[in-house]
Amino acid sequence: SYEELSRNLPAAVRRIASFLGKAPTDGQVAAIAAHCSFERMAANPMTNASSMPKVAGEGEFMRRGQVGDWRRYFTPEQVRRMDEWIAQRAGSEAAPPFEYEA
Repeated sequence: SYEELSRNLPAAVRRIASFLGKAPTDGQVAAIAAHCSFERMAANPMTNASSMPKVAGEGEFMRRGQVGDWRRYFTPEQVRRMDEWIAQRAGSEAAPPFEYEA
């Protein structure tokens, strides 16, 4: 999740690498984490959508990069409806634990 990446990006890089069957060195993990930081990605035209046409009425593709910033965009009613929608569709299956804060 974005929250997990924000909390500990190098640990997330290691977990993803392990899933892919890779064992990066500490230096490689540090380089990947630096390259994948929000600041670096926000400045990179290949990841920040700056070359894409803007959609009228929409904000920037990459906002502030802060966990929990969604609260600035969702009303309490929208949060309630989204939680209800997720609960209905999760059914009897256990939904993954959603974190809203780092």
